[in-house]
Amino acid sequence: MTLYISDGSKVFGPLTPAEVVKYVNSQKIKQDAWQVCDHAHVWKPLNEEFPQIAAAAVELQPNLSGTNTNRPVEINITGKTETLDPAGAIEKIAEVRSLFNGLWEKQNERVVAKIKNCKPDDKTLLTAKELGKIKEKISETVIQFWRKDGTILSWIKELTWGDPSEMSDAFVKFDCTNIDEKEKQLEKYLNERGIYDWEGCYCYLKGEQYLYIGESTSSIGKRMLIDHKDKIFWHESDSVRILIPADKRNTKKMERLLILNYTPTINDSDGYQNSAADDVLEILEQEIDELARP
Repeated sequence: MTLYISDGSKVFGPLTPAEVVKYVNSQKIKQDAWQVCDHAHVWKPLNEEFPQIAAAAVELQPNLSGTNTNRPVEINITGKTETLDPAGAIEKIAEVRSLFNGLWEKQNERVVAKIKNCKPDDKTLLTAKELGKIKEKISETVIQFWRKDGTILSWIKELTWGDPSEMSDAFVKFDCTNIDEKEKQLEKYLNERGIYDWEGCYCYLKGEQYLYIGESTSSIGKRMLIDHKDKIFWHESDSVRILIPADKRNTKKMERLLILNYTPTINDSDGYQNSAADDVLEILEQEIDELARP
């Protein structure tokens, strides 16, 4: 079932029944002021239709098959409190559906033209430039959905070692502004926790803004305190976050996911693109190419 909801000024959709329920609840919508319609395009009062929509709501669960983790099921990562946006995530997934629907409609008309043995309308054809823009738009929208929904956080959690009490995700707030003092504080912390020479990812922050995200497959301490000494992010940061992967071979995957989720301001690279997110983006690109095929 595909649904659209409206407050009279904006229309949200297409949505599944489960997404409608989640959006209404998260936004605390006054149902008597909203309307809903399905593929029949007949608008009805939301408050009258909501019981049937709720009964039809079946939420698809994330596919975690093949993962081996004993980490807690809650979405928030211990080292840093995360803020999700369920309503915004639903709006983004609706945008993705609309973009794919547009491609499907064009493809359908090209197929019909073949059946009728005539030339398809130029409006149903896509230039390489138009196709590139659509791919970019879908990719950007999907990533925004993952950020708002917490999907990337789930992927990071799957890669992270142990549980929070084992310091798999640590957050250190600097109690000074002098760089030398910051470095001493971090060095003391890493040594006390026994993770100075561990492999993992690190993030420099200023308030809630991620400045720089990196990784080390040899020694976090050496990378941060020696290789990065006097870097600009040491001057600007007021805290650091450190994450340890369960398997050091996944360090670059974790870095990639962290960069995708937090968009650090100083990084000059998006990381090595071999993460779970990149697997999905590759499949999406293949599907788009198929739908755009003349």
